[in-house]
Amino acid sequence: MPQWALTEAEYKRVNFPFDIPLDYFKELNFEKNCKNPYTNEWYKELKEIILTMKRVKHGDKEYLVTTRQRISNNSEGEPQTCPLPDVEVWFKPNFKTKLETNPQTKHKETKVVGVSRPEVIYTKEFNTVEATELYNTLADKERIKFYIQHHGMQEIEMFVPLADLFLNYDFDYLYDRAWLNDPKFASLARRERVREAIALQGKGLEVSAQNRTVAEGSGAMVGITKTEEIYRPQEVGIDVDQQVRAKGKGTK
Repeated sequence: MPQWALTEAEYKRVNFPFDIPLDYFKELNFEKNCKNPYTNEWYKELKEIILTMKRVKHGDKEYLVTTRQRISNNSEGEPQTCPLPDVEVWFKPNFKTKLETNPQTKHKETKVVGVSRPEVIYTKEFNTVEATELYNTLADKERIKFYIQHHGMQEIEMFVPLADLFLNYDFDYLYDRAWLNDPKFASLARRERVREAIALQGKGLEVSAQNRTVAEGSGAMVGITKTEEIYRPQEVGIDVDQQVRAKGKGTK
């Protein structure tokens, strides 16, 4: 999760009240329940898995942000879990101040009176070697998903379908979705266009001629690997060709 301990330290430094965010409260409560208060050791060896990996481009630099889950047991031997969103991020507060006269010294002093929008600090730059090591050692291969994003509150996360693409290809290549027209990923691109066509049809939106052609000639979704199951339409087993035509008839 965001490194709230760093944020809390900033509040303590200026002696300003810190309201503990919910996910920080969950983290502290998880440790309280799963650690021996006398030895500070975990009742059961702590396990941490990565559920999402995201590359964030901020200026001319690129950063890695992961979402994780911690797993251990409480003192009764019961399994406990704790979500850890945005582990490699911390929010640096920007304090609002004003000058006030100290009644004892009669000197002007700066006093913190509030907090404005915090600065987002990314703590881990992206590089393929370290990201691959994290993926190989901590990722839940059955559930992990990959995203890219330009820094900014209004910027959306873009889904990346495969670990190979996410770990080894240039950010702009992924952001422009150039892999859709790359012969190396022809089969994956075809499935993505089918998925998009079905999603758009379901929302009553216009489907591009290219995606419509691909979808109508696709037939059933066969030969999908474990990693690619995220592309499987919810209507598993339904012929995609029939599904698209059926939805098309319903819009006439």
